[in-house]
Amino acid sequence: MSQQQPSGYDIDLGNQCSKNAYAWAKKTFANRQGKAGAVQMKVDGAFSNMLDFGGTKIGITSDGIGTKIELAERTGIYHTLGYDLIAMTADDLIASGFVPTNLSNIIDADQLDYDIIDALVRGLHDAANTAQIAITGGEIAELGQRIGGYGSRMHFNWCSTAIGILHPALQNPIDGSGIQAGDIVISLNSLDCAATDFRQQDASYNNILATNGTMPPTTSIKLGARYCSRLRSSTRRLLPNY
Repeated sequence: MSQQQPSGYDIDLGNQCSKNAYAWAKKTFANRQGKAGAVQMKVDGAFSNMLDFGGTKIGITSDGIGTKIELAERTGIYHTLGYDLIAMTADDLIASGFVPTNLSNIIDADQLDYDIIDALVRGLHDAANTAQIAITGGEIAELGQRIGGYGSRMHFNWCSTAIGILHPALQNPIDGSGIQAGDIVISLNSLDCAATDFRQQDASYNNILATNGTMPPTTSIKLGARYCSRLRSSTRRLLPNY
């Protein structure tokens, strides 16, 4: 049975596509078996994977900021999106026990707007300094009508891949395989609103956009400020000395 949400997304189909993509990816693991870059994570579906480089254990993960881009297009607030981009990958690494160290990113745009690009990468710079992550580089690609969005300015998608080193206190990543009945689960409250909150949690907000095609002024001010605030990664909170 479909688990389609009010936002219009089919969760079942999304899960099926993800499982299929990872099944094909796993068929390539043998290419690095016994070599540098061997894939070491023992379970499927973890937030990140682990690579072995001569005994050095490196975590790797990829993610993007998704539909929060539309909030930036509607409010004109772009510089905070870099915090989301880092949080999406850095927090996935932390959840598996890795200390985030480096990130590369890709911006796919229909047309280039220097001021928007500058706001994006300036925010990414600020977020990287906060999380103590080095940005190694990336790509900016113009794809014309393949990319769409709200308004007449630059429309884009923004994704990244990040790596990190296994925390020195750990022998193996945190993959959930050791969880047993009776274990204590510790939950941390989110400091801010994540990019995924826009799509999945505020159905009423999405309904406003779908029905009216625009936001009432009061709604724009309240929700725009809420969602376009900086999303702070948990890196400094959980790993203050790394």
